[in-house]
Amino acid sequence: MEDGLIDVEIGKDYAYQIKVSDANNNNRYLFVPIKGKEQKVAIPPEKLPEGKEIEPNRDYLFMYDGAEVYIPKDAIYDNNRFVLGFDNNLLQIKADHVALRKAFQIKVMAPDSVVGHYLGLQLKNGKTGFISKTIRDNHFVAKIKKTGIYTIAQDTIPPIIKPSQLYDQRWLSNFKTLRFTIDDKETGIRSYQATIDGKWALFEYEPKKKEITFSFDEYFTFEGAKHKLKISVIDNVGNESNHELEFYRK
Repeated sequence: MEDGLIDVEIGKDYAYQIKVSDANNNNRYLFVPIKGKEQKVAIPPEKLPEGKEIEPNRDYLFMYDGAEVYIPKDAIYDNNRFVLGFDNNLLQIKADHVALRKAFQIKVMAPDSVVGHYLGLQLKNGKTGFISKTIRDNHFVAKIKKTGIYTIAQDTIPPIIKPSQLYDQRWLSNFKTLRFTIDDKETGIRSYQATIDGKWALFEYEPKKKEITFSFDEYFTFEGAKHKLKISVIDNVGNESNHELEFYRK
């Protein structure tokens, strides 16, 4: 044996012994039987890299039947391979460990009826994240800085408006705040508005808690004892929910 290599002749049997010793001269042995046999060595074919190599010093336009991807100059930092394609209404833009310096521009053909439809990104949890509802020339368009699979999805479910406790038909003279949960599990909240007795009322929004809060203070004046609250919430594709209640306060 030389440099860890063993010469083996075809048709001969060998008993190879490996000895391992520690500093106290304790020994362990491993016996390896070796049989000299002629056989072919399978060499796996060289795997060609996937996708197209994108260089940062030029721009690219990929056009498909129903979609487009525009990659501007200097959109990436270094050369990188991207897997691009459009099939079954899925626009694929994939690359390994790449950071985008500039946004890509994408277009995907919109359906005949766009009610509730939007351009989304498929997420790891199986859901579709909202990207854009902007339509130009019958295409959803967006500027993106994430790779992944983009698709057209639909959201027809209106947002949720839920009071933190019962306010309707109650005296609220001792209350300091009104709190409501607003949520939209499909595309997210785009806007909300509230009025009390027809006057705009300031509700502060806390996105992490999905909560809006009205504070009773000297800046909002009440006339009489009976009051009407209206809250309107719209999601990113235009679905709207309304919540109305009456309360008493002096």
